[in-house]
Amino acid sequence: MSATANEPSSTRTPPFERILCLTGLTGEGAEAVRQAAILAGPGATIDLVAVAPRRPPGRPHPQAEQIESLVIGDRTASEHAVGSRPHIAEAPDEPTGVLDTIAGHDLVVVPDGGTGLDVLSHSTTSVLIARAAISPSTFPESILVAVDGTAEAHAAARLGAALSVRHDTSVALVATPEHDATHQHALQHHIETVERITGERPLVLDEHRGPVPSILAAAAGVEASLIVMGRRPGAHDRSVSAQVAGAATRSVLVVRGPA
Repeated sequence: MSATANEPSSTRTPPFERILCLTGLTGEGAEAVRQAAILAGPGATIDLVAVAPRRPPGRPHPQAEQIESLVIGDRTASEHAVGSRPHIAEAPDEPTGVLDTIAGHDLVVVPDGGTGLDVLSHSTTSVLIARAAISPSTFPESILVAVDGTAEAHAAARLGAALSVRHDTSVALVATPEHDATHQHALQHHIETVERITGERPLVLDEHRGPVPSILAAAAGVEASLIVMGRRPGAHDRSVSAQVAGAATRSVLVVRGPA
C-alpha cells in the first residue's frame, strides 16, 4: 500500500501516544497486550494494569496473581520490542480499576468479556476490545471502518486510514443504510479522506439492513480483524457502537474524541 506525497504526518507516527492495557492470566489477556503492543509500535512503552480486590485497612493484600499477569504482559510486549510500565490497581471490580487508571491515556485496551463492555460504556477515552482473529493472522490484517454522517465517524475514517498505512493493510468502509443527500455527501467526504491518506480508493460496502447487522456482515465479508467506529458523547449502552462491540467476533476499536 502506498501513501500519497501529501500524506499527513499522523500516518507515519503512532496514532496513540499513551496506551493503557488491562492484563490477565487468560489467553484473552495475552491477546489484549499483544494488540496494544502492535498498535504502540516498536520502541514505544505501554502501561499495563492488573486489578486486585480492594481490602480493608490492615488486611493483607494478596497480589501474586496480578504480579504474574504483569510479568507475562511485559514478556508479551517485549516480543514486539515494546516496553511496559506495570501497575496494580485496587478496586471493587475490574471496570472500576481500569476507569480509575485511565486518566492521561488516549487508548485503553481490554480483553474480550464483560469488563470491556463496562469500560466502553463509561470511558471518555477510545477503547479497543481485543479479540483473537478467527484464523491465525497478523493484527490488523484487514480494517473495516463503519461510517455515517457524524464527526465521530469521520474521526474513525481518518484513524482507520492511518492504521492501514502504518500496518500496510487494506481498509474498507461500510456506510449507514440511509441514502439521502446528506449521508451521501458525508460518505464521499469519508472516501476522499481515506484516499488522501492511503493513496488508494477504499472499498465501500453498501448494506441495506440495520446498522448493527450491516456492520457485522461487512466485517465477515472482508474478513476484517479490526472494526473501527466512532461513538458520540453520552452514547448509551444500546448505541450502535456498544451493540457491535458486544456482538462482534473480532476486535472493535471505538473512537472517542479527536483521532
